[in-house]
Amino acid sequence: MASHIVDGAAFRVRRALWELSDWGLKRRIQWLRYLDHLIISRKDQILVAVAADKKVSEHQVLLNEYAVVRLLCRYYIKNAYRILRDEDRSGFFSFWNWINKNKRSVVKKEPFGVVGIISPGNYPFSLAIGNVIPAILAGNAVILKPAPERKETNKLVGDLIAMSLESFKARKIFEILPSDDHLGQDIVCSRLIDKIHFTGSVQTGHWIFEENRKIRFVQPTLELGGSNPAIVLEDADIAEAARVIFWARFCGMSCNNIKRVFAVGSVYKKLLAALVVELGKLQLHELEPISEREMYHYTLFTSDYLYHLESRFSAADWYDFKPKILRIDDPSPNLLVLQEETFVPLLPVVRVKDEAEAISRSNNSQFGLGASVFTKDKKRFLRIAGQLDCGGVFHNDAMTEFAQTQLPFGGRKNSGFGYVHGPEGLLEFVQLKVIIMDRWRAPKLHLYPWTSGKMKWLRKFIDWIVKFS
Repeated sequence: MASHIVDGAAFRVRRALWELSDWGLKRRIQWLRYLDHLIISRKDQILVAVAADKKVSEHQVLLNEYAVVRLLCRYYIKNAYRILRDEDRSGFFSFWNWINKNKRSVVKKEPFGVVGIISPGNYPFSLAIGNVIPAILAGNAVILKPAPERKETNKLVGDLIAMSLESFKARKIFEILPSDDHLGQDIVCSRLIDKIHFTGSVQTGHWIFEENRKIRFVQPTLELGGSNPAIVLEDADIAEAARVIFWARFCGMSCNNIKRVFAVGSVYKKLLAALVVELGKLQLHELEPISEREMYHYTLFTSDYLYHLESRFSAADWYDFKPKILRIDDPSPNLLVLQEETFVPLLPVVRVKDEAEAISRSNNSQFGLGASVFTKDKKRFLRIAGQLDCGGVFHNDAMTEFAQTQLPFGGRKNSGFGYVHGPEGLLEFVQLKVIIMDRWRAPKLHLYPWTSGKMKWLRKFIDWIVKFS
């Protein structure tokens, strides 16, 4: 049962949305343009606040959070009208259009009403404000429940949205809730909220999916975990592959990190050697610190790895929570580090016999977010990409589609469903309505009575229309 805090917020933002007399699409695009201006003016403040909350460098915040939000704003400023405007689908060769030429058929995109957004702590700026933007742009009121551990970033996000809406006399259509964890559950269970958008763990995503269908028949958007594989083939540029893989594993704790590497036997040792060189160059201050919870997982994955490979490795110095490359010559199917999502600085590198085994092991996962293939052969890459069961595949690269905000970002299997970014991310926050209107009065030939003469004419006419449609 939802709490009075969530239900009260939902009631207030819904009432405020009803009271807005001038909040059409063009007005909302103007709002986004102003919000983008505020983000530019607060750039230094954003970098400092997020870096302090996450205990990372401002350089990492600039690339992974600030730049992504700015690109998203610019994309929707330029394209939102095209994506959300009414579509005339009358169709010259439509059967009913020929029968009723006086009809005009229009598809409208209408907001759900009140959207509840639950955002995580790994990217507290881009995954909070980056989901609020399309929800409001689509015409919804929004309740945001951010991650509790990012207090400065949460305050900044709330201030930016509130200040931008205030200038358009729409301040009351947005509320940011206290960061208490139980309020996320209350959002899901509130009957006053029309749509749920969640980014977080698979376990919580499963719970939200089950609870959501008890409350509403609107599918939630679930952006969940990932365990992205990288396939390194014999014709790959090993030095470049090592640099990309190393960056994509240790650049931050993201669902989209490379978390498993499968290298064919002929380049396996060369890749390991190149990764060790990259590890030696790494400055520890560039890494995002791991939480106490992830320290537990680091110990769990490492212990499991040593248990299965105890005859070849010593346990000394393995529990210091530093980045490590896990060499796996003969992988056990039960290795946890190959099965679970790892938000810890461990990189398992697995020897495989050939391309077919690499594809098979890559697909043998509960996740389906992304994958990378390292090869110089473009045709080979496209063939392999078609066999990988995931939402995005990279050629000699990794993780870059999230910053290309014109592209939909989402996954398959336990990585969730629905999309962020691109036209698809904006359309997650609307529902369709078909409008069929008269252009002028005309006889309705499909109505009774169905005389033999009318039916004989209709049979010939339908065959002709289908033939030329």
